[in-house]
Amino acid sequence: MKIQEEFGFEYAAAVGSLIYLMNTFVKLAFPIRKLAKFMQKPGRKHFEILKHLLHHIQCHRCSAGIKFYSDMKLSPLYQMMIETGNAAHADAPLILFTDSSFQDCPDTTKSTGGYLIFMRGGVVDNSSHLAGVVCHSSCEAEYCHATSGLMAAAFIRKVFNEILGFNSDKPLTIPLGIDSQSAMDTANSHKETSRTRHIAPRYHYVRFAQMNSETTLFKVDGTRNPSNSMTKVLTADQLDEEAAIYQVEVDP
Repeated sequence: MKIQEEFGFEYAAAVGSLIYLMNTFVKLAFPIRKLAKFMQKPGRKHFEILKHLLHHIQCHRCSAGIKFYSDMKLSPLYQMMIETGNAAHADAPLILFTDSSFQDCPDTTKSTGGYLIFMRGGVVDNSSHLAGVVCHSSCEAEYCHATSGLMAAAFIRKVFNEILGFNSDKPLTIPLGIDSQSAMDTANSHKETSRTRHIAPRYHYVRFAQMNSETTLFKVDGTRNPSNSMTKVLTADQLDEEAAIYQVEVDP
């Protein structure tokens, strides 16, 4: 392709390398996932954005990594939970955060959602992805992506139990931090309304997870939700502030 010769790199190969980097450089998940949507027929705009991202990485070398803590009180996540008034869940071994945009994809009008799963203060799973459905409101988008996060957390729960030598199905309540009060109200109510009756039953897993004590919801301020970086473009200061919760500086 002439455009590849012009820019000096293969689009798919470059994005593939960034996907590996994303395993430990979590804060880049949103732009990398967006670029990965155009692996087959990228245009000039996509090459320009990818070049800008590569330049950013070149100028901001990875000097941070994911750290896990035997004492949760030493983790940045624990301090954040205390500061936001969620001390009751601060020392939970597994904590989940979810977030969503609303119809930010111009091609499909679907909403980008994401989640971060913490184990002992460090990220063990993360995702930035489009919803499987076209959501009709920001509340529905937050609600549906909370379900996506909980389904991923159900697997992490099994792995965590097996690491400790327990039965993989041993009950464990995973706190879920969400910044949408309306989505929390939907999860806490079993009544169907004109605004919720169209939601596919699979997305009501949030309700059943609460009934079975698989999760408990807590409100996190929208400006302090670590999963914000999975769903939207943030300023440099905002991104650094959120990344400080899950990216710990390490010696070169």
